[in-house]
Amino acid sequence: MKVLLKREQRPGFFGKVTFKLWAMLEVNEDERTLIERYDIDKSVVLIGDDTGLWRVGASFGLGIAIVTFLALFFLLDFGWQPAGAVALLVFIVATYWCINELRQTIFMKDLLHGRSFNCFSIVELAKKEAVLEYMCQALRQVVESAKHWDGVEHRDVIVLPPEEAKAFIVKVFP
Repeated sequence: MKVLLKREQRPGFFGKVTFKLWAMLEVNEDERTLIERYDIDKSVVLIGDDTGLWRVGASFGLGIAIVTFLALFFLLDFGWQPAGAVALLVFIVATYWCINELRQTIFMKDLLHGRSFNCFSIVELAKKEAVLEYMCQALRQVVESAKHWDGVEHRDVIVLPPEEAKAFIVKVFP
C-alpha cells in the first residue's frame, strides 16, 4: 500500500494563491480484495466539519439554476416548463458538485479513486498532507488486520491489582 500525493498552486480570486493537494491510495490486488470483501471502501476515514455545507451548496446551485432558467427562457425562447425542468436538473447537479468539492469528510473510496483537496494556505496544505499520511498508515493496519478476521480468537483478560483496577475503571467510565 502506498499513498500518492501531488501538490499544485495557482492564482485564485483577487490574486490570492490557492493550493491543491491530490491524494490517492495505491493498493495491491490482495489488499483490494480485502477492502471489497469487508466493505472497507464504504467507511469514513476522517470526519470533517461540514457544518453549513448544504446551505452553501444549495445557494450555489440555486444561483446557477436561476441563471440557466433565465437564459433558456428569455434568450433561447424555451417554454417555462422545459426551462424549469432543465434548471431543476442544473440545480441538483450544481448543488451536488459544490457539496462534494467543499466537504471535509473523507471516505475510503475517495482515497482509492483519488481526490483533490483545496487549501487556502501552505500551512493548511501541510496539515492536510500530514493527516492523510497518518490516516493511510491507520488504514494499512486495518487492512492488515482484516487478513485475520475469520475464525475465533481467544484472548486472556488480565486481572489488575486493586489500585490499578480503580484507576482503570475511572479512566474507562468517566
